[in-house]
Amino acid sequence: MGLLYIICLPNTVSSETINNAFAGAQVLHTNNRSKL
Repeated sequence: MGLLYIICLPNTVSSETINNAFAGAQVLHTNNRSKL
């Protein structure tokens, strides 16, 4: 369920949606780091 899963998704999912998901994950990761 990682990067490979996203790469293997059918083309019905737009690259914009994937980019938004990556951006959201990055924000969550940064937020979790700042709490430590």
